Amino acid sequence: MTADHAYQKAPFGLIKLTSWLAVLAILVATTLVARPVRPFPAKVDLAMPARAPLLPLSFTPNAGQADAAVRFLVHSGAYVLGFRADGVDVRFAGSAAGADADLRVRFLAAGTGTAVEGLDPQPGAVNLYRGTNPAGWQTGLPTYAGVIYRDLYPGVDLVYRRDGAALKSEFLVAAGADPAAIRWSYAGAQRVEITAGGALVVTAPAGRLQEAAPVAYQEAGGRRTPVTAAFVLDDAGRVGFRLGPYDRTRLLVIDPTLVYATFLGGSDGDPFREYINDIAVDAAGNMLVTGMTPATDFPTANPVQTDRPGFDAFVAKISADGQTLLYATYLGGASRDEGHGIAVDASGAAYVAGETGSADFPTLIPFQSDQGGADAFVVKLSPAGQLVYASYLGGLAGDGAGDIAVDGQGRAVVTGMTASTGFPTQNPLIGPQFAFNGASSDAFVTVLNADGQSLVFSTYLGGGNDENIEGRGSVALDGVGNIYVVGTTRSTNFPVVNARQGTFGGGTSDAFLARIRADGSALDYATYLGGSAEDRGHDIAADAVGNAYVTGKTWSANFPVANAWQATHGGGIGDAFAARFTPAGAASFVTYLGGNGGDSGNAITANAAGEAYVTGCTSSRDFPIVNPLQSFPSIIGCAAFVVRFSADGSALRYATLLGGGEGFGITWARGHAYVVGEAGPHFVSRRPLKPPAAATGRGEAFVAQIDDRDYLFLPLVSKD
Repeated sequence: MTADHAYQKAPFGLIKLTSWLAVLAILVATTLVARPVRPFPAKVDLAMPARAPLLPLSFTPNAGQADAAVRFLVHSGAYVLGFRADGVDVRFAGSAAGADADLRVRFLAAGTGTAVEGLDPQPGAVNLYRGTNPAGWQTGLPTYAGVIYRDLYPGVDLVYRRDGAALKSEFLVAAGADPAAIRWSYAGAQRVEITAGGALVVTAPAGRLQEAAPVAYQEAGGRRTPVTAAFVLDDAGRVGFRLGPYDRTRLLVIDPTLVYATFLGGSDGDPFREYINDIAVDAAGNMLVTGMTPATDFPTANPVQTDRPGFDAFVAKISADGQTLLYATYLGGASRDEGHGIAVDASGAAYVAGETGSADFPTLIPFQSDQGGADAFVVKLSPAGQLVYASYLGGLAGDGAGDIAVDGQGRAVVTGMTASTGFPTQNPLIGPQFAFNGASSDAFVTVLNADGQSLVFSTYLGGGNDENIEGRGSVALDGVGNIYVVGTTRSTNFPVVNARQGTFGGGTSDAFLARIRADGSALDYATYLGGSAEDRGHDIAADAVGNAYVTGKTWSANFPVANAWQATHGGGIGDAFAARFTPAGAASFVTYLGGNGGDSGNAITANAAGEAYVTGCTSSRDFPIVNPLQSFPSIIGCAAFVVRFSADGSALRYATLLGGGEGFGITWARGHAYVVGEAGPHFVSRRPLKPPAAATGRGEAFVAQIDDRDYLFLPLVSKD
C-alpha cells in the first residue's frame, strides 16, 4: 500500500531526535593481539574534526575466523574490509556470495616486513557465541579506532582511521623518504577513473568506492603548510600521487579520504534484513538491544566471505551518548535464532529471551538442553557482554519466548508460547486450566532462579483453544515483583479472575491481560479485552505502583473503550489500541488509536508521571498527528509512529511519524523515550550515526531517542 501524507511542520523547533540506522553486521569481527603502538612522528595532527555524532566504525583483529593473511576487519552496513599486510579486501553489502572479495586493493612493491597494528584501543568489545563448542566462541575481542601499516614502503607508514561512519587514510612520509614509491592497484575493478574534481572513483560489479582528492601538508612551528597533491593513474590502472614542491627534510602527510562505499543494484535490503525487537536502558543510560540479523557476512575461510546463510540473534550495548559500541554479541547456531526481549538489572547485566531452531545454540550451565524443534532460549550476559548462563527452555514440540523481565533478586521472568505438553512447570497455578489445554498452543510464564539453574515458578496460562504471545513485550513487573502478562486468546474459557471483561468478546480472538502475584501463588486478576471481531494483545508495561499499560491491534467496531481519547474505530484494516488499568484491574482508559488504513500498536511504556508512550506502524492517511517531530511529504507502505498520552488518556502530548518502517520496541528512561524497530522507505533520521546501506533504508534496524524536555510546555491536545 502507498500512503501519502502532507502534514504541516509544528510551529516549534524540532524535537531532539537521534537515530541510529544500525545494520549490526558492523558488530561482527575477528581478532589478533596487537603490538604496542610506537609514537607518531612529532607534530603529526591525527585529531578527528568536530562533527555530529556518528556510530563509529570499529577495527577488530582476526582471531581465526578469517584467512590468516587478514590482520583486522571493519564491518559497516555498506561494506566489509579485510586489512592484510599487502592490501585491503573489500566486500559490498548486497553482493552475491563468491570465492573472492569484490575488490582487492593491493600495495605494489610494498615491504615484506610490514606490520599491521591496532591504534587507540576502544572500550567496546565483540563476543561471538556460535554453536555449542566453547572452544569456537570468540569473547572479549578488542576494538580499535584505527590501524597502522608500519614501514609499508621505506620511511612510509599508512594509517587507516575511522572518521565517524567513514574511513580515513593517511600516508606518513618521513624526512628523506620517496613518496613516488607509493603505488597500488584495484583487482576486480571494472573501471578506475579520476574525476574532474580530482576524486578517485573505483567501480566494481558489486559496488563503488570513492576517495576524495588528496590533501598533503607539512607542519613546522605549529603551522601547517599545504602541499599540492593529486592522484595519478597509469594505463594499467595503477594509482599513485603527484606532488608539488615540498621540504624533503620534514615529515609529509598525504591525506586521501574514503567518501563513500555503497552497493549497486541486485539487493533491495531483504537478504540483509536486520531489525531490533526490544530495547532496555541501564542506570548509566547505556542502550541494550536485541533482535535478529543475517549471518551471511560472517568471514570464515576467506576474510570477506560467508560460511553459510542463516539468521542469528544479537545483543548490542551502545553507550549513552551513542559514540561507542560497548559490546556486541551474536547468539546462534546452524538454524534460525532471534532475540525477542531484553531486560537489564541494577548492575548492568542483560537478560535476553527469544526463539531458536538450532540444535547447537551456545549454552552455558544450561537449565535444559535442546528439546528438539524450536525452543525458547534464556541468556544472561555480564555488564561486559560475557555469558553468565545460557539455556534452552521448552518441551518436545514448538516453543518460543516473547519477552523477559528481571526482578530485584536477579530472577529472570520469561513469557512465551508453547505447543508442548511437557513444557517444564514448577509450582504452577492451581486448577485444570493451568495444565496444557490449548488446541495447539498455550501461553507460559516462567521464573528462573538468579543463577539460571532451576525454576522458581513455571505455569501454563490458557483455555481450551489457542493462546499466543503476539508481541515482543508480553511481560512486565511492578515495584514489588508482581507479574503482568498480555497476549491473545481464542479460548472461551480463559481463566478469568476479577475481570473487567469476564466473557469472550466474539470473533476470532481477544486480547487478554493477567496479573500473577510475585510469589506465583495466584492470579490477582485476568481479563479478556476484545469485541466481536479480531483483537490482539501485543505489549504491556507496568509502573512501580501497579498500573498496567497495554497496547495491541483491534478489528472490532465494539472494542470495549473507556474514557477514550478516540472512541470509535477509524476504519480500514484494524486500529491500534492503548489502555491503562489500575492496580485493582479496573480500566483507567481504553482507546482506539488509528485512521482509515491499517494501524498496529506494537509496544508501550510509561514515564514517571504515568504517561503512556506507544509505537507501532500505520498506513492511515488520517492517522492522528499532534505536535509532530517534522512534516512528512509522503510515506510508502507502513510508517513508524510514536504517540505520547496524558496520564489520564484524555489528551495527546504528541503523535508523530518517524517515516517509513515499523516501531517494534519502546522504553522510557532518564527523561527520554527510546524507540527501536525496522526502518523502511523514507525513514526520517536526525544526526544519523550510520547512513542506511540501501538507498531506500529498507531492512535496516533503527534506534531513535526523543527528549521529553522539549515537550514540557506544549499544550495537551484533546480529541474533538
